[in-house]
Amino acid sequence: EALPSESDSDSSNDVSIVDAQKLITRSYNQGRQVLEGELEVQPIYDTIKIYRGKPNNESETSRYDLEEVGRLYVFARIIDPNDSITNTSTWDLVMKQLTTPTRYDLHVYILKGKGLPSLDKNGKSDPYVRLRIGDNNGRNDWVVGKVHNNVANPEFFQRFDFACKIPGDNLIEIQVLDQDESLFDSRDDLIGSTRIEITNRVFSKQWREYGIHKPIEHRQLWNPTSRQPQGLLQMWVDAVEQTNKTFPVWDINQPPSQEFEVRIVVQHQGSHRDYFRCGLMP
Repeated sequence: EALPSESDSDSSNDVSIVDAQKLITRSYNQGRQVLEGELEVQPIYDTIKIYRGKPNNESETSRYDLEEVGRLYVFARIIDPNDSITNTSTWDLVMKQLTTPTRYDLHVYILKGKGLPSLDKNGKSDPYVRLRIGDNNGRNDWVVGKVHNNVANPEFFQRFDFACKIPGDNLIEIQVLDQDESLFDSRDDLIGSTRIEITNRVFSKQWREYGIHKPIEHRQLWNPTSRQPQGLLQMWVDAVEQTNKTFPVWDINQPPSQEFEVRIVVQHQGSHRDYFRCGLMP
């Protein structure tokens, strides 16, 4: 998990890593919905993407290659000046929330990876996750998880804790990489990545209504070298105001392994030449 590194800056884009010191509870999966895909929410504002284009003389369908370079968040309201019943207090409160950054604790729970492609010669990979929040401005380095060797469906069960201000630059980027121990190439290969814009969720009525049981989602992992998803990441995210001292931090650590004895009893009714063979599958 991330080491505590609280920052004293008052910038609206202030992002730091924090060690959660709240209630720890184990029953994280009780009363929690599991989605087949990704969680889709509609924030109270509209998002307008800004693109920059350059001429493309090779494409038959588009004259320009477009690259997203920014976004505008638009929150509009219409007030009838002749309507004396109109209550603007709710809108004023929302506007204050949208324009006044508030400190939040972010808890990213990574449970499992599913169907990760093989990048090693043995038909499996050595995957691990790394996360960062906001742009990489020198303070927001990657936080790296544990490596799981020779698996295609790793069970990560790790929690990553951050602190940020919302609204602000708080895009969560999650990458799954394959550790490469080759003597000739020490760079780890990217399996896939996913991004979550946490501000959209905080300002979504649907997301707030989930309460302390935010749903577990299956997020597709994407790699720039392929148009097909590179497996799934089972996870969920909590965003909690730092003034909220009752919101639980969930303990998702797996219980320690235990030794068991397995006995198989076979009642034989066939020929004396018949025989049985048993073994444990990996």
